[in-house]
Amino acid sequence: AVNALGLNTFKVDEAKTSFLLTWVSVGIAGGFLLAGKLSSGTVRFGLVRIGTWGLIACLVAMSLPWKGDHLLGYMGSQFVLAVAGFFAGLFALPVQVFLQAKPPDQIKGRMIGTMNLINWIAIIGSAIFYFAVQAALNSLGLQPYWIFAITAALLVPIAVFYRPADYPLQEQAESSQLPACLHQTRQIVGVERNSWHQGQL
Repeated sequence: AVNALGLNTFKVDEAKTSFLLTWVSVGIAGGFLLAGKLSSGTVRFGLVRIGTWGLIACLVAMSLPWKGDHLLGYMGSQFVLAVAGFFAGLFALPVQVFLQAKPPDQIKGRMIGTMNLINWIAIIGSAIFYFAVQAALNSLGLQPYWIFAITAALLVPIAVFYRPADYPLQEQAESSQLPACLHQTRQIVGVERNSWHQGQL
């Protein structure tokens, strides 16, 4: 959608279109850094809600027309896309950390593999979604950048209903260390028991 916005709506070349995607990446990096700083050893799902509402606002702004043209234009879109990337970072980091921290150690690798598989399925699904929506917009005579508003509408249920409790990572670390501690305790008890039997003999 961003490539089509630059090439087809703003009529800029591929080099200038790449700047739109660059600002998205810069914003994501900033969102990741702030989310990591604010988390402080806890998965804070409140950041997910903030990120979702921020994304919705940015996507709606990216879909607004003005006198037959795009409201923000090329320069304004760079700024809004950077802000959208920032909120995307706030949205994504807590979810990714939770999915990697929650499973027990023996199945963490399986969980990460499943995440990667789902990511690839989502990438393919998003391509199908994009071409289907663009075909519908063209048939209705609507501007292609209205896809941003449709994407924003899909995020509204997440912003409204996704409200899990925060998850302390310290508790997860302690629980993962518990079996090792129990094993060490059993070894100590076993050594003391053997020593006691040898003393009796």
